[in-house]
Amino acid sequence: MSVAAREACSVRRFRVRSCATLLLATLPPVAAADVVGIDASIFWLLVSVMAITGLAALFVQQRMQRRLDRAERGLQRAVSEQREAERRYRLLAAHGSELIWTMSLGTPQFTYLSPALERLCQFAPSSMQNRPPEELCTLESAALLSAEHARLSRQAGDASIPEVRFELELRCADGTAIWTEARLGVLRDESGTATAIYGVVSDMTEQRKLRARLDFLAHHDALTGLPNRMLFFDRLERAVAAARRDGTRLALLYLDLDGFKEINDSLGHPAGDTLLMQVALRLSASVRDSDTVARMGGDEFTVILRTVRDAPSVARITEKILTALSEPIAIDAQRVRIGVSIGASQFPEHGDQVGTLVALADAAMARSKRGGRNRWSMAIPDTPVLKSVPVEAPPAETPPPEGAGSVRPVLAAVRNPLSES
Repeated sequence: MSVAAREACSVRRFRVRSCATLLLATLPPVAAADVVGIDASIFWLLVSVMAITGLAALFVQQRMQRRLDRAERGLQRAVSEQREAERRYRLLAAHGSELIWTMSLGTPQFTYLSPALERLCQFAPSSMQNRPPEELCTLESAALLSAEHARLSRQAGDASIPEVRFELELRCADGTAIWTEARLGVLRDESGTATAIYGVVSDMTEQRKLRARLDFLAHHDALTGLPNRMLFFDRLERAVAAARRDGTRLALLYLDLDGFKEINDSLGHPAGDTLLMQVALRLSASVRDSDTVARMGGDEFTVILRTVRDAPSVARITEKILTALSEPIAIDAQRVRIGVSIGASQFPEHGDQVGTLVALADAAMARSKRGGRNRWSMAIPDTPVLKSVPVEAPPAETPPPEGAGSVRPVLAAVRNPLSES
């Protein structure tokens, strides 16, 4: 194309654009309309109506088509991104270890539960939709969840309300229950309006097992599994308070094994540990489930006898313990005998304070040792009464005959020679 022809075309295009612009600029608006964009924004347009023909019409049509094409591509891109985000969220909800749920505002009902529910509780998520908390939680946990849901629903208008955490016990389809940690908060849309109550729930079964184990170790003797000194005093405080409130009696026994050191030194510490464990088992078998047997340390034990009737009932239990511990104890291939000295005090006869009861029982135990061992003494502040075990112990030098049922002192057993056929 020649230079003149190109210049003519350029002038023609300039004139067409100028005419179209002039026509659009001079025509008055005849209508106004509000338009909603794809991002939910609203804007106003002034609309003019005009007739365009020829090159001007072609020019306007091409411009409008390009704008429509760009808008359509942007819409398709936004829809594709939204679908990809939804796919990622669905994948996260389906394979995440945490249970995610939503509940309607006001009414405590589940509106959505993620697939993790089936792994945790063996319930299909659809089976719990539109169900109240009582369908999924135990009664106490359901009441707690409903209360927190109601509080969050009332305060949903406050955008600064924090997320709340608490423990929930969920029911399972097989009849068992699991402990979880739940985080509850208010779900809001892009404008900040509350739409639902959400929950994110994590299984904490293993954490609770570990916590229970640590708590047990903190309050129990590692060797025998009995309550330790700390838990003993806590239970004695509670028992005294209950007896004072109910007007009942209780008794405290303080025990010290006779000759444990000789067995521990001659047979070794593993044998001593076995002996302590066997003593713990026999003590526990000699009292009621409501009573407490504790290891104070070393070879010292205590027994809290709750709701005893009188002194004779304490005597019967104490002599039962003496008899139980007088039986031979098997350690590896040997059978050894052990004695025990016991002191007893009673509430309220000997005092109404924990320290007083423990001190009097300890002093009575010391009198039992001085009085010949393998016996028990009742603490009487004015005139202590010493009672011995009904079975007479033979002299230390002579072992008892087979089947005689008497208590053989440990020192004789050590010398002759800690074994029994």
